[in-house]
Amino acid sequence: MNELIETQDNGRVVYRMENDRLRVMLSNLGCQLLSIEMKDEDGSYHDVILRPKDPEHPEKDSSYMGAVVGRIANRIAGGRFTLNGVEYTLATNNGRNHLHGGNVGFNCRLFSHQAEEDGILFSYDSPHMEEGYPGNLHVEVKYVLTGDCLGIQYSGSSDQDTILNLTNHMYFNLAGGGSILGDKLQVKSDHYMPVDDECLVTGEFMESHGTIFDFNEASVIGDKMDRAAQQIRNAQGYDHAFVLSADRDQIVLSDEAAGRQLTVSTDLPMVHVYTGNVLPQGAAGPDGSHYGVNEGICLETELCPDSINVEKEPSVILRAGEKFHSETYYRFSKI
Repeated sequence: MNELIETQDNGRVVYRMENDRLRVMLSNLGCQLLSIEMKDEDGSYHDVILRPKDPEHPEKDSSYMGAVVGRIANRIAGGRFTLNGVEYTLATNNGRNHLHGGNVGFNCRLFSHQAEEDGILFSYDSPHMEEGYPGNLHVEVKYVLTGDCLGIQYSGSSDQDTILNLTNHMYFNLAGGGSILGDKLQVKSDHYMPVDDECLVTGEFMESHGTIFDFNEASVIGDKMDRAAQQIRNAQGYDHAFVLSADRDQIVLSDEAAGRQLTVSTDLPMVHVYTGNVLPQGAAGPDGSHYGVNEGICLETELCPDSINVEKEPSVILRAGEKFHSETYYRFSKI
């Protein structure tokens, strides 16, 4: 069932998608996921993502909770990039750097919306030079609910060469609250990208095997997170891109105490793992209190962060007339 349940005067709408396993609430403001509720054996529902108290005002939420971010996810060093010999200057909304699309990124934009038989389709036309990005860009984000699986399908095309790297910034907490450091995480990956003390990628691909970034076997997150390690100190936890080494089911998050598991499949080459290191600085939760450090984990499937500046493939360059398309699927199960 896909149902429009609320329309506000400012153009914001809320949809509900529901089947016999999952119940999902989402909004056209930032294509934001407001809740993902798993159904337990007793018929009760339990939310497995964090949600803000005030989703009507995403500009107040520096944690980007549940929203689609862009045009470029993650950071662009110095808020500058060069494309076809032209230098473009973007907003510097993360120190001296550009983060998640700028001051008014996609997380703050109202998308057009349409309920379809198999899901909800959102679309947005980003004009040339919005937030400093070249090209008139058409973006579509479709949410599809099938059985125990929620899919997100991203598409984009531009009339000029531009750059594009879309992801969703939801925070998972399979227990519904408390620290995620006791959760087990598996990421099928042989390499990760180290960051400097501004959380900018250095451009290197480092071997992960035998390091604190080796999650090829399911590992308790907190047991891996060596607070004395320079990379953990740089990011105050994990805030790193992992290069995926498998074609599907590349990421598994599980909470054995809650008896819940999430398996992520994507056609994108990387996942950015962020352990909610500065969550208290973001939006308050529904009860008005701020979330704690490490109370949620983001698994942001993406292209290479800041690849326009560190010259890493696959490129985030979207050429005029070409179409970008990617799909990520989140499968929820009991363990």
